[in-house]
Amino acid sequence: MEVEFKPFNLYAGITEKAIKDVMEEYNEKAQNNKIWLFFDEINTCNHIGLLADLIAHRMFDGKQIHPNIRLFAACNPYRIREKSVSNVGLIAQNIFKEQSRLVYEVKPLPDQILDYVWDYGILQSKDERNYIQIMVQETELGNPILAELLFESQEFIRYVEEPYSISLRDVKRAIKLVKFFHQSLLTRKEESKKYSGNSSDIVT
Repeated sequence: MEVEFKPFNLYAGITEKAIKDVMEEYNEKAQNNKIWLFFDEINTCNHIGLLADLIAHRMFDGKQIHPNIRLFAACNPYRIREKSVSNVGLIAQNIFKEQSRLVYEVKPLPDQILDYVWDYGILQSKDERNYIQIMVQETELGNPILAELLFESQEFIRYVEEPYSISLRDVKRAIKLVKFFHQSLLTRKEESKKYSGNSSDIVT
């Protein structure tokens, strides 16, 4: 669509300065280009008021943001667990009773952006399998067995936990972990060859 797309992943530890730095950078870039700025998991962030102002009023530091900027955001649902929590959860429940009962640890959304919220529901199994296959194919691993294993693991966790207890982010993390161990095995294999070669030279 000939626009620049900028995803910005938010989490509990993100600072107000980090959000402002991004807005300053892209407000400047928007002078010449159209930009789509996507805030992911906005209600995990401790600066939800700042984000709500950007989304609802398009205000940043008391000024209107550039009209070339289009803002999008995704938030995790505020849902109470229906099934009993694990032993670890029970320990946490004594400390953070309300938070431990939530499917996601999130902040309540401000009233000013509630009208913008749209619940798109749960990703259908067929679509999820296709997304996982694409995510695996885009890596150097590209093994269809890995894609199927990841899909089945998602299905299993949903069965023993909650329908909303996992997402494609978990798949992304799992792929990253598999890539790490795959690369580690390759590196150790190469190191082993070098070591074997050196040992052979010494014996000679």
